[in-house]
Amino acid sequence: MTIARALAVMAAIYVAQIVLVESLDIYSRWPDFDVLMHFLGGAGAGLLGIALHERWTTRKHREELPRAYHGLFVIGVVMGIALAWEFHEFILDALNAGSEGWRLMQPSIADTMLDLLMGLVGGGAVFAWYSKNKR
Repeated sequence: MTIARALAVMAAIYVAQIVLVESLDIYSRWPDFDVLMHFLGGAGAGLLGIALHERWTTRKHREELPRAYHGLFVIGVVMGIALAWEFHEFILDALNAGSEGWRLMQPSIADTMLDLLMGLVGGGAVFAWYSKNKR
C-alpha cells in the first residue's frame, strides 16, 4: 500500500458519500448510513496508517517488533484522523446551526462516540486483515 493509494481510497469514500447525499438524500432514507461511513473512513485511515508505517520503517523493524506495536501506530493514525474529522463536524455545525435545511452532523455526544468507535473498528479491521495477509 502506498500513501497515494491510501489517500485515493479515502477520497473515494468521501466522494461516494457526497454523491449519495446529494443524489439520494441518503441520510433521510437510511439514518444509520453515518455508521457505515465512519467505519469506511476508519478503514481508509487504517490504510493510510499502514502506508505511513511501511514508508517510515524498515522491513527488519517491522519483522522484529510485535504486531501489537505496529497496530498501535496504525490505530493512533486512525484515531488522530477520526478526532480531526469530529472537530470538522463540530465546526461545521457551529457555523451552520440555524441555517435552513442544515442537518446536524453531531446531534449528541453518543453520536460522536459511536463515530469514533466505528472509525476504530474500521481501522482495526483493516490492520487485522493486513497483518494476517502481509506476513
